[in-house]
Amino acid sequence: MKFSVSKNDLQNAISTVIKAVPVKSNLTNADCILVDAKDDEIRLVANNSEMAIECICTGRVLEEGSVCLESKMFQELIRKLPDDLIEVECDKNYLTTVHYKDNKYDLIGKETDTFNDIPVFDYKEHLDIFEFSLKEIIRQTIFSISDNEANKTLRGELFEIKDGILRVVSLDGQRVSIRRIEIEDKSLNKKIIVPGKSLNDLFNILGKESNGMATMHFTDNHLIVTFESTTFVTRLIDGEFFNIDNVLSKEYSTKITINKKELYDCVDRSTIFAREGDKKAIVLSIGENIIEMYMNSSKGSMREKIEIEKSGNDLKIGFNPKYLTDALRAIDDETIHLYLSTPKSPLFIRDDADSFTYMILPVNLGVEGDR
Repeated sequence: MKFSVSKNDLQNAISTVIKAVPVKSNLTNADCILVDAKDDEIRLVANNSEMAIECICTGRVLEEGSVCLESKMFQELIRKLPDDLIEVECDKNYLTTVHYKDNKYDLIGKETDTFNDIPVFDYKEHLDIFEFSLKEIIRQTIFSISDNEANKTLRGELFEIKDGILRVVSLDGQRVSIRRIEIEDKSLNKKIIVPGKSLNDLFNILGKESNGMATMHFTDNHLIVTFESTTFVTRLIDGEFFNIDNVLSKEYSTKITINKKELYDCVDRSTIFAREGDKKAIVLSIGENIIEMYMNSSKGSMREKIEIEKSGNDLKIGFNPKYLTDALRAIDDETIHLYLSTPKSPLFIRDDADSFTYMILPVNLGVEGDR
């Protein structure tokens, strides 16, 4: 094998696929990246059995072939080379030499027969979506995935496609995040659970260009996402997702319209007064056109007021400030609507178009609510 390629292109491809290299594995070549050169394309693959990533960069292939290279060493060497054209050559014993001008670096490669290459799938259903939209959907929901080992379905996100709507749902027992977007295909009907870790890795490699397209392909056990020169494969979580529609009440007794940034900044400041791991609540005392927020802790206290538009009843209710900031950070709207019922009922944050919903359970204030 022998090829020349831009250092930056090769480095970007390595950085993409290395996310699928397992931290620990007893499988042969599991800690390696497959490098396969053919038809002026250099194909890189990593696979940890749960997730696989393939990335293709263009170069000049002088001799076709393939080799498995230890991922971290390969990445570090290429990263530290100057930005220029480099040449990679592999002999019959898999000794791989990286040439840069008159300099050379030898890597001990491995044979490829036992490498778990990216699977080939027979899929019929797919969804085209802007890369930016897919990236945003993940960003706006991934923070409320559960870390509960006992319930594997909640360690992923529900992707549900029905009647021309893609709905993505995550929940962890204390909060729910939902994002909806319209799609062109009105006939597609699909429901899958995608692992949270895979979505986090997919988020990190998706492009930021709003006009770039990604295609989501579906099989019974896998989601395959293709975009630009990258193919991303993840196993799906088997099981039934929690029926979230049972808890999405539209009834409320208090509606608040408030500036999102003012609310976020206030709640964010309250976290200064809570120790790490402390479950101190921020209390929202809702009155006529004013919401007063306060927190008391062993580190100090805070009290702030924000002007609001309110319809309905006055109310005093408390929340975990982190849950509030996570939801508010995910919302891009300047003005938001909060819907509440009682001090023990969930808070709902919704927009008029129903493109997002965030539900957060309150905390029991006890004597704290009387301060």
